[in-house]
Formats: sequence, C-alpha cells, structure tokens
Amino acid sequence: MYNTLSLLYTTLPSPEAAETVVRTLLDEKLIVCAHMNPMGTSWYMWEDASVASPECILWLKTHPKKLQEAFKRLSALHPYDVPCIVNLPPSTVNSTYAEWMREFLSISD
Repeated sequence: MYNTLSLLYTTLPSPEAAETVVRTLLDEKLIVCAHMNPMGTSWYMWEDASVASPECILWLKTHPKKLQEAFKRLSALHPYDVPCIVNLPPSTVNSTYAEWMREFLSISD
C-alpha cells in the first residue's frame, strides 16, 4: 500500500526523555507506535565546537493525515533547542499494519 504511513525519526538525550515524548504522542493519538534504539554516540558541531554526546534514536509511526500535527507536537515536546526531526515516507507498508494504524488513529477516507 502507498501513502499509508509516515515514519518520523528523531534523537533524544535519554530513554526517559524518549518515553515522555512517546507516551504523550500515543495518549494524544498522534502516533500509533514508537521504537527506541539503545543509547549511542552522536557527533556534531555546536557553537563552533565538535561535540560527542549520548543519544537514543526514536522512530515514530503515524498516518500521513496525522503527520503535520504529530510533527508540530513532537517539536514542542522535544528537549533540544534545534532538534533533528525527519519524515521518512516508506514506499510500501503491509496492508494489515496499515489497517490497524488507521483504526487506532481513527483515520477515515
């Protein structure tokens, strides 16, 4: 199926921060599912310095009709001043998963 899922990617400073974001987005029915990768190290430039800091990766699944609202809410909840939030639209999604997501998020045609 096409255009049935949006996958948001972001990084957060801790599993606790990720859990706070996920629980809020789930409770508000803006996402259907989340997956957190374990802590790793991110390297980046910040205020003219090279920085390495621990971060976890958070993957959030939602329907395209909820994408704008989920993106905006994630931005507001995010603890970083300049968060990386990326929408990665998959090319295909299995139909049973897509239907479950539509039902949970109350998406109608």
